[in-house]
Amino acid sequence: MSTFSGSIAGGGGAGVDALVVTDGTNAWTVSGANAGTLNVSTSFSGIETLTGGTGTDTLTGPNAATAWSITGANAVTVDGMDASSIEALVGGTGSDTFTLGAGITSFSGSINGGGGAGVDVLAATDGTNDWVITGAKAGILNTTTTFSGIETLTGGSGTDTLTGVGGWQRLEYHRRQGRDGVQHERHLHGRPGGRHRR
Repeated sequence: MSTFSGSIAGGGGAGVDALVVTDGTNAWTVSGANAGTLNVSTSFSGIETLTGGTGTDTLTGPNAATAWSITGANAVTVDGMDASSIEALVGGTGSDTFTLGAGITSFSGSINGGGGAGVDVLAATDGTNDWVITGAKAGILNTTTTFSGIETLTGGSGTDTLTGVGGWQRLEYHRRQGRDGVQHERHLHGRPGGRHRR
C-alpha cells in the first residue's frame, strides 16, 4: 500500500508523531514545517518523524531557502522532521544547504540541489574528506555520496582533497574557518585531472 489517498495529521501535543511508508519506491515532498505529501495523493501535517521503506525513497524540499542537516547514512533532519531510510535528497528552487553533522562522513545516497535561482551548498563534516568532481556542479563525496546541481562545496577543518575531471575547469570550495577565527573563501583553477589539497 503506497498511499492513503487522503490527509494525515499528527495532532500536536508532546508526543512524537511518525509516518512510516511501505517498502518500494516512495516520493516524499516537504511543503513546510512538519508537513508535506507522500506519493502525491497523501498529505500530512504535524509529523515529526518520516521513515522510508527498503526501496528507493526520495525526499524533495520546498521551494524556499532550506537547511538540511544530515544525521547519518540515509538520514536527515529538515523542516522539523527527522527522516530515515531516505536514499535521495532533492532541493527546491530556493537556496538549499546540505550539512553533514559532526562525525558523519557520508549520506550514502544522492543529493541534488534542485536547480532554480538559489545557491545550493554541500558542507562536509570536519576531518578528512575526499571530493571528486565528475562534471558541472556534480561529483562524489567520500565515495558513497553523489551530488549534482551544487554550486558551493564547503570543506571541514581537517584535510579536504578535491580531485577534478579531465579538461580545464574552475574548482571552488570554501573553508569554514581559519586559524585567525575568520571565515575564508578559497578558489582554485584546476588542471586536467588535477588534485588539490587544503
